Amino acid sequence: REIFSENDLLSVGIESFEYKIKNLEDFQKMKKLYLSKKEEVLNVCEKEREYAAKYYKSLELEEKKCLFFDCGWNGSSQYLLENILEKKQFKIDSEFYYTGIFDNEKSRKQLANRKHDAYLFDIGKNQDFVSRIKDSIIILELFFGAPHGSILKYDKNGAVLEKIEDDFEYKKSIFEGILDYVKFALPIFEDMNITVTENDIMNSIIRLIERPTLEEAIGIGNLKNLDGFAYQKDEVKYIGYLTPEQLKKNKNIEIYWYHGVLKRNDIDESVKIFIKNKFNLNSE
Repeated sequence: REIFSENDLLSVGIESFEYKIKNLEDFQKMKKLYLSKKEEVLNVCEKEREYAAKYYKSLELEEKKCLFFDCGWNGSSQYLLENILEKKQFKIDSEFYYTGIFDNEKSRKQLANRKHDAYLFDIGKNQDFVSRIKDSIIILELFFGAPHGSILKYDKNGAVLEKIEDDFEYKKSIFEGILDYVKFALPIFEDMNITVTENDIMNSIIRLIERPTLEEAIGIGNLKNLDGFAYQKDEVKYIGYLTPEQLKKNKNIEIYWYHGVLKRNDIDESVKIFIKNKFNLNSE
């Protein structure tokens, strides 16, 4: 919004700053918008790149062996970070780990010739698992995401995190629970020679996504505004809760966890019918 006005958006057929890019036609609109103010955009990019380089230099990355972790899902964080470091001639010893990487054109392009590893799924790995969880990827974001907002931009003070209206106390609790597992439960498992495999994790995730208990469907489903991609101005959205009023207001509203919505007994039947039609579930 530092560069574009609402009139700039409307001139290329974009309705508002909350507009979502859904197809190639939308992408062409965005391209036209950016080209309309090419110099201004490049100036902002150059300034932010300088701020980012200064920030990473302050972390003394060149003197350390660095391990970067991200949920995934397309390798954008690695692509963007390594691009900045390469252009600024940073030479660091780094490894990138992900929960999962989708096998698509974007991930293949961004991660080409870039060293990375993924635990649950990757390009050419466990795609049968992906087909079952891709419509509820927000559940993995919940458990494997950072307990704070995403990086919005860089300024002279460093990384600026996206502000989310709700606090992230529940994500902090999940994060601390994971740390407790690593500190206390994992050593016990190791002492007893109990191994938790990828299949164990995947089966547990599939069970939660496809066959939640009523308590899980309500407890997790009532969490709202999870992350940057889930947040839109003036619209509160939940992982697994949806009302007829929300659907009436926005027929294209994201449905993050339809199994959770369908499990609940406090969801209007019209909403459940809409979801079954949307995801072709009438035969189930």
